[in-house]
Amino acid sequence: MSRIAIACTFIALTACSTSVERGAAKAPSAEAGIALPNDVTPGALLRESELFSDAQGGNARCIAPSGQIAIRAFRHHRYAVEWITPFNCGGSVPATSGWVNESDVDYAGAALEPLLILVTPSSSLSINMAYASNKIFCDSGACKITEPLYGKNRCYLAPEAALALERAQVAAVRTDRGLSLKLLDCYRPVAVQIEMFKQVNDPVWVARPAAPRFGGHNRGIAVDLTLERDGLPLDMGGSFDAFSAVSQYDYPAVSATAKRNRTLLREIMIAAGFKTYDAEWWHFYVPGETRAMGFPL
Repeated sequence: MSRIAIACTFIALTACSTSVERGAAKAPSAEAGIALPNDVTPGALLRESELFSDAQGGNARCIAPSGQIAIRAFRHHRYAVEWITPFNCGGSVPATSGWVNESDVDYAGAALEPLLILVTPSSSLSINMAYASNKIFCDSGACKITEPLYGKNRCYLAPEAALALERAQVAAVRTDRGLSLKLLDCYRPVAVQIEMFKQVNDPVWVARPAAPRFGGHNRGIAVDLTLERDGLPLDMGGSFDAFSAVSQYDYPAVSATAKRNRTLLREIMIAAGFKTYDAEWWHFYVPGETRAMGFPL
């Protein structure tokens, strides 16, 4: 995995926050008074695109030019973005910011290095970020969140966690050549952590968004995952994000097969240097003091 530094473009993009319209592209504020990390993701608007005043408004202000942008937030299938160069949006003041549809935005795999490393899929690792879907925190068919919290299905981890994950892939294949890891969540922006805690106000399941450390996912040192064999998920006795006692690693009522599979996953991750969290069979982390981050995904 590459360890190259963030490009000079990123440094330039962050300087655009002096825009007269920057309020339209700020990261979402924390209603509880929590100070959010002021991080932006460097990216590009792929084509000329509609520009909106907010995340949900239906009327486009104008057509925005393609080019390099700073991504400040993701909500309701739209990104809040900023340009370095102002452009005419039909008003007396040149526009530099606004919201654009997620399908028109992309960012390079190395966009968040060196703080966060992009994890790439392989024969021993698949990536299916649960919070990039439209069914989140579901129980008996009812979901608390019905739109994506991430705009891209990409896993980023702090360098030490990314290296430990590489070791876990090796350990899985050594155990059984048919085994592979399936990633369900990795780095998580602080703004997403706050939104999730609103929906599940229980720190057993969702880390309380308390500055400055926030949670392990917000620092890129935690990962949620499961095991597959020959492309099929192993029985773990309970689904990911099942907020009940069945998610406890040593829950006694799961089948013998599920117990073996939970133990197998735990042994692989411990051997790779991860620590465990007994309340969730899927959650592992590496000790680390990286800072909490707000880079939108």
